[in-house]
Amino acid sequence: MAKKLTNQENTDMSIKINLSVLDRIHFPALMPLRGSMAENALAEALSKRVIFTPAEIMEYKIALLPDGRTIWNQGKAKLREFRFEKFEMILIQAGVRMHDEGRSIPRDANSLAEKLLSINVNDKA
Repeated sequence: MAKKLTNQENTDMSIKINLSVLDRIHFPALMPLRGSMAENALAEALSKRVIFTPAEIMEYKIALLPDGRTIWNQGKAKLREFRFEKFEMILIQAGVRMHDEGRSIPRDANSLAEKLLSINVNDKA
């Protein structure tokens, strides 16, 4: 019987993670605030990777309210799988740690921060 792959396992050694709408909204804010030019470019590319497509915005009815809050139809929202390489996850985790040390993680992003930090990148090639 084949082993069922978990949220973080994959045979190609990339790291798979399922992100909710709320996770994807907060993901860019957890990237490192500073770094080398290469790290900044990578953080920007990672942030763009989780951006909602126009079709998702319509399907989930995502809207930005005047007070800055984002709303969506939670009944239609789905988890979406993303894959990250080890070096990408190392940068993502560095950003989460930076924000944690600076006490700047929004309360509703705490579960995302915990999820990202729980991934053991040392198990990946």
